[in-house]
Amino acid sequence: MNFIENMKLLLNLIKYTAKGFSVCKTFQILELKKQNLQDDVVEFGTINYQESLIKYHSKKPKKIFFSNLLNLRKKNYYCIDLEKKNKIKKRFKNILAFNILEHIHNDSFALDELKKLLKKKG
Repeated sequence: MNFIENMKLLLNLIKYTAKGFSVCKTFQILELKKQNLQDDVVEFGTINYQESLIKYHSKKPKKIFFSNLLNLRKKNYYCIDLEKKNKIKKRFKNILAFNILEHIHNDSFALDELKKLLKKKG
């Protein structure tokens, strides 16, 4: 990183920590902003837009879905347990999985399940 990039990072860290975000969440937001999310996206570990990280992305994706272990009947919500074989037919172009893999016992199985949920070239 050059000096200008370092200063931008430092200013972003100050900005987000002043809002009460941890350094970890700040880095997640900054990395998310770099992603090109054009089509549909599913964010794991959340149940709605208000508590999601996707709201910090500069361009809102076409269709946003949420997934958690709660068995809710909500629009754009899927109950997906990454520790079990999933039978969901829906496929997504983008998958966001912040702060979930550390809660899963068999993370390689979970990554395989996530891969199955991706569209081709997703």
